[in-house]
Amino acid sequence: MEVFLTSAERQYIIKYELDGLRAQKDLRIPGLLDSCTLQKRDSIWQKLRAAGVVVDIFPLHNPGKLKDLSEAWYCGNQLAQPLDKVNEYFGSSVAFYFSFLDFYTWSLLPPAILGLFIAYFSREVQREMLQSVSSSQAEEVQNEPEPLISGHMLQAVFSMLWSTVVMELWKRRSSSLSYRWGTLNLAERFAEPRPGFHGDLGVNPVTGRMEPLFPEWKRDLRMALVSVPAVGLFLGLVVLGMMCFYWAEAGVKQLHKDWNTMVSQTLLYVPSVLHIVYTNMLATAYRTLAQALTEYGE
Repeated sequence: MEVFLTSAERQYIIKYELDGLRAQKDLRIPGLLDSCTLQKRDSIWQKLRAAGVVVDIFPLHNPGKLKDLSEAWYCGNQLAQPLDKVNEYFGSSVAFYFSFLDFYTWSLLPPAILGLFIAYFSREVQREMLQSVSSSQAEEVQNEPEPLISGHMLQAVFSMLWSTVVMELWKRRSSSLSYRWGTLNLAERFAEPRPGFHGDLGVNPVTGRMEPLFPEWKRDLRMALVSVPAVGLFLGLVVLGMMCFYWAEAGVKQLHKDWNTMVSQTLLYVPSVLHIVYTNMLATAYRTLAQALTEYGE
């Protein structure tokens, strides 16, 4: 078993079994109010977590394997990460995260080299630097003929082409890692209803498997009467907040133009700060509502 399944795979199996625990009949949770009851086919862990009985679940670390991973990561080749060991211990999602960071960092090297080359040899960049230092030297550089292709144009074209090459190279690398780690097309082939999905047991017409099913017309009705108006309301609040921001910004600019004091200069930052606070509050409220609508829609 130690060879056949990795540490991460064994933990995923345990979590899958815990998420799949469902009540076989209506049950009352001891120590809680009668309103906190387990209905038939309810996910036990989801219900206990919502009731506050279970805060969270997480696997314990294996000190020996974690020490081996740390030594391989920090004491080995610093130019290459032990992605196979990371995948074995933490799972493919964490391994893909560090793989992308490594790939993305190396992909920034060619644009950095080109940027340094342009900064040192481009007449346009030298002119901009001299204008900020000495106006007399800048006039001498301005008298020189303009090149047909500027450094900014070269960098823009290279960035456009290089971004496409990087995306294609990452697709190839991610497919190779997926095949090596056995995760290629895994989600599509073995997709399961999420643990919080509730519905009556039935036969899936596509896969032919027994799983909870929810009537399509009920889902469409809830989306039309609840989800769409709620999302539209938040979109309206976003537009309203943006309009208030522009209005307040224009007002404080006019105020600073009339007063021209330290207080009016400080007020120039108030609309931006208020807009950031408003946006974060709206995002938090929308995240809570989106989660509730997801639970309600299924």
